[in-house]
Amino acid sequence: MTVPAPLIGTQLGPYQVEALLGSGGMATVYRGIDSNLQRPVAIKVLSTALAGDPDYVRRFKREAQLIASLQHPNVAQVYAFGEQDGAPYMVQELLPGPTLEQRLLDLAAAGTLLPRADVLAILSQLAAALDAAHRLGVIHRDVKPANAIANAHGELVLTDFGIARSATDTHQTQAGIVMGTPAYVAPEQAISSVALTPAVDVYALGVLLFQLLTGKLPFVADTPTAVVLKHLYEAPPSPSQLRPDVPPGLDAAVVQALAKEPEQRYQSAGELAAAVARAWPEVAQPVAAALVHSQPTTAWTPPNAPTPPPIGTPAATPVHEAATRVWQLGTATRAQPAVTTPPVAMAASPVAAPVAVPPADRSRLLLWLGLALLAVLILGGIVAWRSGSERVATAPTTSTTAPTAAATPAPTTAPTTAPTEAAPIAPAPTVAAVPVTDGSLATLETLLNAGIADGRAGDDTNDLLNRYGELQSAMSEGNTNKAEEQLREFSKNLDERSREGKMDAGFADEVQTQLAAVATEYDLKQP
Repeated sequence: MTVPAPLIGTQLGPYQVEALLGSGGMATVYRGIDSNLQRPVAIKVLSTALAGDPDYVRRFKREAQLIASLQHPNVAQVYAFGEQDGAPYMVQELLPGPTLEQRLLDLAAAGTLLPRADVLAILSQLAAALDAAHRLGVIHRDVKPANAIANAHGELVLTDFGIARSATDTHQTQAGIVMGTPAYVAPEQAISSVALTPAVDVYALGVLLFQLLTGKLPFVADTPTAVVLKHLYEAPPSPSQLRPDVPPGLDAAVVQALAKEPEQRYQSAGELAAAVARAWPEVAQPVAAALVHSQPTTAWTPPNAPTPPPIGTPAATPVHEAATRVWQLGTATRAQPAVTTPPVAMAASPVAAPVAVPPADRSRLLLWLGLALLAVLILGGIVAWRSGSERVATAPTTSTTAPTAAATPAPTTAPTTAPTEAAPIAPAPTVAAVPVTDGSLATLETLLNAGIADGRAGDDTNDLLNRYGELQSAMSEGNTNKAEEQLREFSKNLDERSREGKMDAGFADEVQTQLAAVATEYDLKQP
């Protein structure tokens, strides 16, 4: 029995065929509508040439059964399987697209490459789909961009398990026939006598990764056979040869995924995705708070400073001298005696007699002198703290005016300044400003990215990244108390996620260990 050619407008069971979506060697895919549920669907109908072959009908039905067993958001879902007038068909969720193949073609036409975040997202989604299939013993055998289609949320869904095989299936492919697409076929897949393992899908994902990074395939030749031979015998080029921003670690990850021997590759697709996330960390931007201690120190100036007394006022000289001595207390020259200007004979002054300073003015002068002394002592404490001192102690400073031998017959002595000792300034608990590209904190970020990439971190990844951001911010601000609080909250959240099954328990333990490493490195309380 052959499949009727004009299926558009016809009914297959409860499904109305509306439009053609695509056609391949084994089947044709139509857009349809479920008459019962009134939802759009994709209807895959076995081709006319194969519908009469029991072996192909059996394989087509097995594909539907395999997909139906894979309940995963990155695997196309099967709604039903049926046969009408000798035409086997399966009904699947309708994916709006585009395919990953179309997206790569658009990028190539524009002369651009996928950014890091998109590469990691695509790799993570397809790896999650393959790991789900492999856990059930299903090997896809035809991983390629054309079989990855975007759903309504923009995430990729793996489709077309038409040549998929159970890992326990001992039936071999007919000699001389390579099942799969030559550009993505694993070396052992080209040898019909070799039993296949999930490693063939890891290899195909490695080829796809090379293509995502560079926009090109690792092996290109004039004929499909020549391409397969390159997979068998030639070493792949390094992605960095075509994309300079690819780090060496990422080159190594691609080379390992494309190893000729299956046992030398990553043991799972998720392991490959995690390795890529670790090898290609996001370049962190400088945090403004981390640069606080590199800014120049400025002294505080009291607002609305009083107008200086008139020239010739005797109080002007002692105020100047006191300010000079105060400045010296906050610097390396504070042990030197203050220099006092010798008194000037009254006859030399243009003012006939000293102007008496009213008591109120003297009080204001003393007040501002005290404020200036306090400000500079605080400044001196900050300078001493920054240089690693735990206590700032000033030596007693005494200023005595030497007798003047020329114009004044009696010696004049300036008031003696009492020994002054600055009280130790206890800084708030701090941690050093933390660069996010080094040390245990950077390792924590890499670990979190890897867990998100391979799915071990669970679904609520935004909250996880927000907690890391709050911890890094506290470390950058130099706030010990806040950093320790963030560590405790982070650890508590990990315990809750692990207990509730929202996060892989092993991954939660790894993050807990790294949090402890952060606390140890920066001398914080353990979470």
